[in-house]
Amino acid sequence: AFGKSNGALEKIAREHQCHERYVQMDQRLRQLLESCLSVLPKRRPLPGELLEHPIFEEVLLDLKKQKMQPLSPETEHLPLLLRCPLSQIYHLWQLAGGDVQAELKKEGLIRSEAPILGLPQIVRLSGASVCPGRSQAQLMDDRVVPLRLKALLQRLSGLPAAVYFPLLHSPRFPAHFARELQELPLVIREKDIEYQFQRVRLFARLLQGYPHTAEQLQREAAVDVPPLLRGPIWAALLEVVPNGSY
Repeated sequence: AFGKSNGALEKIAREHQCHERYVQMDQRLRQLLESCLSVLPKRRPLPGELLEHPIFEEVLLDLKKQKMQPLSPETEHLPLLLRCPLSQIYHLWQLAGGDVQAELKKEGLIRSEAPILGLPQIVRLSGASVCPGRSQAQLMDDRVVPLRLKALLQRLSGLPAAVYFPLLHSPRFPAHFARELQELPLVIREKDIEYQFQRVRLFARLLQGYPHTAEQLQREAAVDVPPLLRGPIWAALLEVVPNGSY
């Protein structure tokens, strides 16, 4: 019966003793959340359909206005690393010793409990509970845990700005800053933060210019392929995706 209804949001609200907020919620927002929490996958909206929902109109307009505005003085002085894609920053942060699990445990968001405590609660006809109540560790926690970039920024502080945005066809700004490291074993190169950063930034530019950079992409891939971009690089080398899909 639950699979045929869209009552997941109301059920969650009752479990967290906030049904009054559920009732007072904007009807459009409530319908949107109910559709996203539908048990049946085919009834859940796709990301593109979500963006077309009227409730996001003001948000999208604000984003367009922000893109049209020039950078503020505070933004201009941000580290160049923060202008890189988040996936690259996170990968390098892990190479620098970052551990999400450790950070969450430090903040108490991951708690170790005996497996038996995870069994579903069973209530007999007499009303007696056989298993303990729901663990608090299974409930949602909306706390935000910042991941510090200090160690990573220190490791990359000695790199020139040209490494962040390599100019592939300019002799004044060569794309290679660590030729001497290429003589080291591959296992060492894949763990070296500065080397991986340079290779990731270089290959990211090559993929952006593909297929016009196909020959240069092949030459660089013959040296080594950074693990972060291994998938799209091999897809380009094997020509298994349409041009311009990166």
